[in-house]
Amino acid sequence: MQMMELNMEWIADVDGRLPGYKGGLLRGAMGYALRQRFCMQDFNNSCKRCENRPQCQYALFFEPMATDSASGEVLAGSGFTDAARPFVFEIQDFRRHFKVGDRFKFSLRLLGMELAILQVIADVFTDMSEMGLGKSRIPGSFSINNVKLSHKHDLHPLVSANRISLRDALEPLQSTLFTNPQSLTLRFLTWTVLKANGSVLHHFEKDVFAKAVLRRFRQLIALYGEENEYSLFMNDYDKLLQAWRHVVVGYDHTEFRKWGRTSTRQRQTYEVEGFTGTVKLQHVPTVWIPFLEWSEWLHVGKGATFGLGAMRIQQMGSKQHQHESFLDNIT
Repeated sequence: MQMMELNMEWIADVDGRLPGYKGGLLRGAMGYALRQRFCMQDFNNSCKRCENRPQCQYALFFEPMATDSASGEVLAGSGFTDAARPFVFEIQDFRRHFKVGDRFKFSLRLLGMELAILQVIADVFTDMSEMGLGKSRIPGSFSINNVKLSHKHDLHPLVSANRISLRDALEPLQSTLFTNPQSLTLRFLTWTVLKANGSVLHHFEKDVFAKAVLRRFRQLIALYGEENEYSLFMNDYDKLLQAWRHVVVGYDHTEFRKWGRTSTRQRQTYEVEGFTGTVKLQHVPTVWIPFLEWSEWLHVGKGATFGLGAMRIQQMGSKQHQHESFLDNIT
């Protein structure tokens, strides 16, 4: 599965105010700009009923169908109610007030995309900056100062040449399920929205978390992976869950948080609930390490595309970060 990351730097051209958490704002603005540029139908029409959907750049990127990446066939009976979007916003700037000249940095991670899509994304972000952000949408409130395409060199060694080597990652399952177990810390930096029995978790639960990691990876590999990757992953799905049973939660320092986000398109405010904080895990099987590290990149749980479920892994004994959560930096 190909992976790319665009690191963006914008500069404020006027004094203004943005929400403390900007993930929903950026995702909404990108969807609006994409639809303005590519949609041939009325904005009120649903993509599901549009005959142009298979060829539409907006639909392919922002409202994709659950189809197999190799055959193009709809994944009937796959359990996917919605196709996962092939992008994730990573945002660490939670300032609300910007003055002229202030810089705003964020990243857009792209999955299963070819390099040709970069020009489309560049044009869309130009449109976004020209149209403006937020409720006021003041045109020209930000200008694009810098855009860089980067590779994630700090990912698991099985990720080489910006590509996931799934076959190598699953190789340990063919010999032993439990080799060289590790202790590590997971830091959940933004609201992590996981559900059990229809209710949002107030704290970390290891089995619900593991299934959420595999479910997200399962869908992304089915939609954007390469030939045979999905079947390879599913062949060892139960073995991965079996290996996870050895994991022990050393401590759970997560806390429940609420947040209200406004959808400009739907003109409604939604309450988001989830947890942030730190969890220590012991006896983590080696085979799980790449999946946890990929979850750093892909995020986990609901709302991952606009930055929810952001997490970091720390090996035990490594330098601790000053902040438990990005949200502690909201000003």
